[in-house]
Amino acid sequence: MTEGFLWTGQYPEANLIYEDGGKPGSMELDKESLDGYWTKNSNNGMDFFIINDAIFSKICILGDDV
Repeated sequence: MTEGFLWTGQYPEANLIYEDGGKPGSMELDKESLDGYWTKNSNNGMDFFIINDAIFSKICILGDDV
C-alpha cells in the first residue's frame, strides 16, 4: 500500500490515470531515495523487496490492453 501525489499541472494527460475508471500505469523509483530491504516469504521461499520510502521519478500511462 502506498500514498502519493500526482502532479498534473505540466502534463494534463496524467489525469487519464483517474478518468473513466483509470488507465494502467508503470512507475520508476529514484534509487537514490530508495529505502528498503530484501526478505524471503516463509511460505514459498520467494524473495521480495520491502520498500519503506522512495520517490517516484517517472510514470508512464500504458494502453488499455497492457
